[in-house]
This record gives sequence, C-alpha cells and structure tokens, in this order.
Amino acid sequence: MEEFFALPEGEGDITYELIDGQALPKMSPKKFHSRLTRTLIKILEQWGDERG
Repeated sequence: MEEFFALPEGEGDITYELIDGQALPKMSPKKFHSRLTRTLIKILEQWGDERG
C-alpha cells in the first residue's frame, strides 16, 4: 500500500488503482457507466432533498 501511494502522479488524465497488489491505470468510464452514475446522483440528490 505504501508503494502505491508513493507512485508519482499520472501524466495528463491517467490515474491508477490498486488491484491484487498491482498499480494499474484506471479505465475511463464508458457511455453506460456515465449514464448510470448521473442517474444515481440524481436519485440520491432527490432523496436527500426530501429529507433535508
């Protein structure tokens, strides 16, 4: 874990995630993932607004 956090920042928009002990570049979200994320955010915002 310490080695992962010691890695230099990725160049440009590359970020890394730790999978099975290896630092791998994150894959950018695809269209379905982006839509799903937006929908979940809207649902959670509405739920939060209703509860204050």
